Amino acid sequence: MFSDDFHLITLQSLLKCCAKLESGVDVKAIISSLADRLVRYVQTAETKPTQNIFTLFNKYTHRVIDAKKDMPLEHVLALQVSLQNLALRCYPDKLEYVDQVLKFATERIAAVRNSSSDPLPRPVLDQAMKLLNIPLETFKNILLVLQLTNYPALIDLLDYDNRRRIAISIIKSCLDYATVIPDVESCQKLLALLKPLLSDAPDKKEVDDEDFADEQNLVAQLIHLLRSNDIEQMFGILITLRKALEQGGPRRRVFTHPPMFFSSMRLVQVMLGQSGVEVRIFTALKQLYMLTEAFFLKKQK
Repeated sequence: MFSDDFHLITLQSLLKCCAKLESGVDVKAIISSLADRLVRYVQTAETKPTQNIFTLFNKYTHRVIDAKKDMPLEHVLALQVSLQNLALRCYPDKLEYVDQVLKFATERIAAVRNSSSDPLPRPVLDQAMKLLNIPLETFKNILLVLQLTNYPALIDLLDYDNRRRIAISIIKSCLDYATVIPDVESCQKLLALLKPLLSDAPDKKEVDDEDFADEQNLVAQLIHLLRSNDIEQMFGILITLRKALEQGGPRRRVFTHPPMFFSSMRLVQVMLGQSGVEVRIFTALKQLYMLTEAFFLKKQK
């Protein structure tokens, strides 16, 4: 049994050797175990290593994958999960490291999807879901996740059920940590990730009434977190939200329009209490209110 210091010193040599191991050797298990052990060591060490462990692991993991042409895709993704854990635990401020992992995983899955019309195997989907859920659980802040440019691309490669599952996880994360979405850009990015819950997809599957109601109640709660103290930003958020909700049809509107209505009313009250607000903003907001009101009057008839 070698010490963690020894593994750290010989890390580059060891990772080089992994690419040369026989095909019957479980390289994934070796690299993943080593990564997990070094993560624990770095987190408890009094002095941080001078070499960048993520860069080394990322470089040589790719070499191993390239050398092992027959490595199953789920093993490739499992290595990316280990890399992601390493990046998040040892370099939590380096979002670009997590994005690199997501990019590599997305490219590998896309290559398989493009070469075959068969559904992705369950083990592959399980590893992809880990790559999406780990940042949510680690950051505890959807605004950081929204900065990951390859996060939406990976979601888009999933089947409907898993896109729906990750959308639910995203909303629950927002609600659990009361994360306010304070600007239009973040709102747009977030709603794009929630499409399976906001509208019907071509590959959608039927959801029973109870589950559907639970999902839409989550969406309704989330709407109250889409807010800003800046009037123009808040107005833009409401416009963005209205456009997204319009695609949901009457079955969803029963759940989503009431919180939308009250968000609009709150903004009206704020604007009425301020001086110097431009007339064009107030006029546009009045139109938004009228649209929302018209929906409820239509439903009552």
